[in-house]
Amino acid sequence: MESQKKYFRKVKCNYCSDFFLREKKRGLNGHNFCSRRHYGDWILGNRVKRFWKHVPKGDKNKCWKWMGNVGTNGYGMLAANPVPLAAHRFSYELHKGKIPFGLFCMHNCATPLCVNPKHLSVGTPKENSVES
Repeated sequence: MESQKKYFRKVKCNYCSDFFLREKKRGLNGHNFCSRRHYGDWILGNRVKRFWKHVPKGDKNKCWKWMGNVGTNGYGMLAANPVPLAAHRFSYELHKGKIPFGLFCMHNCATPLCVNPKHLSVGTPKENSVES
């Protein structure tokens, strides 16, 4: 038990508040999680909070213009390490589910900053180029 005190410390999980033993040398950027799943759920929850912080929701049928960072391509960008996420793609996945591989997330309203899920759909690259 003495050697356990030397290498481990009792910490509280940032996600579920349960206590667990963590190696003294380890930590995830100052955060403590009892499992990788809790770390992933915490990260996703923070992204969702940050997403809504930049979206002034209004009428369900009108555009919800992204008020956060805008990339050089004119689309809203949500900071996420290591790669930024397109805000409209994040909105689509948050409300409607995963975008299938090889398909694009398209704006039906032709407003690149719109993140209203009612204005977003998926389509092939050919459909996306016709729509533009």
